[in-house]
Amino acid sequence: MRCLVVLIGISLSAPPLARAGVVKYGLIAGNNRGEPQEVELLYAQDDARRIARILERVGGFRPENLTVLAEASSDDFRTALITLNDRIRQDLQNSDNEVLLFVFYSGHADSDELHLGKTALPIPELRRLVRGSAASFRILLLDACKSGFLTRVKGGRPVESFDIQVDDKLGTEGTVFITSSAADEDAQESDQFGSSFFTHFFTSGLLGAADYSRDNKVSLAEAYRYAHEQTVKATSKTWAGTQHPTFQYDIKGKGDVVLSDLALDRYDKSALTFETPGHFLIMKNNASGSVVAEVSSLETNRRVVVEPGTYFVRERRADELREGTVAVSSNETTAVRTDEFERIGYARLVRKGGTGRRIAHGPQLFYRFRGEVLNGLGPMHLFGVSYPVVLPWFTLTPRIGYGQARAENDILEVETREVDLLVAATRAFDWSRFTVAAGLQIGGAYWGQRFETPGLAPDRDAFGFLFGGIGTATVHLPEGFHAEVTGEALTYLVGIGADREGGGVGTALTYGFGVSCGRFF
Repeated sequence: MRCLVVLIGISLSAPPLARAGVVKYGLIAGNNRGEPQEVELLYAQDDARRIARILERVGGFRPENLTVLAEASSDDFRTALITLNDRIRQDLQNSDNEVLLFVFYSGHADSDELHLGKTALPIPELRRLVRGSAASFRILLLDACKSGFLTRVKGGRPVESFDIQVDDKLGTEGTVFITSSAADEDAQESDQFGSSFFTHFFTSGLLGAADYSRDNKVSLAEAYRYAHEQTVKATSKTWAGTQHPTFQYDIKGKGDVVLSDLALDRYDKSALTFETPGHFLIMKNNASGSVVAEVSSLETNRRVVVEPGTYFVRERRADELREGTVAVSSNETTAVRTDEFERIGYARLVRKGGTGRRIAHGPQLFYRFRGEVLNGLGPMHLFGVSYPVVLPWFTLTPRIGYGQARAENDILEVETREVDLLVAATRAFDWSRFTVAAGLQIGGAYWGQRFETPGLAPDRDAFGFLFGGIGTATVHLPEGFHAEVTGEALTYLVGIGADREGGGVGTALTYGFGVSCGRFF
């Protein structure tokens, strides 16, 4: 069972240049290791480093006031927090500053204590150390398994949003506790994001995804609301089940608690702006790069602060993805226009990998022209339905078709009705909006024949077993639609009812080609 990050935080107000009377201190710790029986985490320490970078860039935390611990023991963590509290007391004695405290821990935990390697820090002790700080405002955010016990102590509850405010001079005192999961839930990591779910969405929110008020500032309430909504949505699709963040607070005062300031005129804050509503994932450099942020918005012109450089952006639409790269210059806002990006249908996405999409499927209507099978029957025109199922390494396509043919000579006229049922297995190769595939197919066919002749010619049935090769070329259209051309070579083993005249078994080699259209879901 993988427990995740304990994010402890006291973070608010705006950058130092905006509020000279507010000083911010942070303790950021991450530990991938827990108790011997616990599975080692993959991203806890990375989450801690990421939080520290973001607090420094957009949160107004000076580097000298940020303490970052990797693989710390409980004694290291306790000593660092006590030392930070001593510094805060000295600062308040020697100045008129107001102080914010942010403590972040990423690692294993249970309902009673944090697991820092083989050592443990009791959660009640952690509460006392944070609550007892002389800082004016304190936030403790836990992103860990069963971390909801922290808020449950004082009646905390899972909710979608809450309203905590503080003015420019921190005219508020108190403590806020936030957890990534409820008291009986596991916190979860995501290989796709390279982070815990909650930390991923919380940091994305700080970079601008949570700027609901559109004032270029992200408040505590906005960051929590965004992280809560997106964590619940994303984890509802995982095997471990839905994860519900919680909060509990004890404060006095009113105002606006600002966790990050996105104004470009204060720092070198390059940014991406998304002109249309949608769901966007931002990676550094290319599709294999680290995930920088995620934006899910129903509004236009949502802005996210990033460092100068090249970014790979993926937009998820109803039936396709849009992917492309964007170059961001220093101190400039770059518009992301995904209508100019490459379109990737879900069938291609399944084959491409790198996301949770493991299957695509959908109906097709087809027409086939097939050469003569039984001597004198002529070619056949068939119409039918197929249903391809796209898996990562191959595609299975069952199909059923029906056709009629008429042939005649000097002696008789023959009308043939055919029903065939086949399954094809193909391997596909993608190029831009086109796909070619090749493989094998196998199935059976039934013919019902009726003769018109001056002599005696009773109706008869014919059954065939068939197999052969198939090749397709597909063009991908918007909204998951596609068109396809097909070529095939088939071998028929044909049996005529033994109680009929002319009974026996025959082998026939024939060909076919056709067109189809359909839609993937």
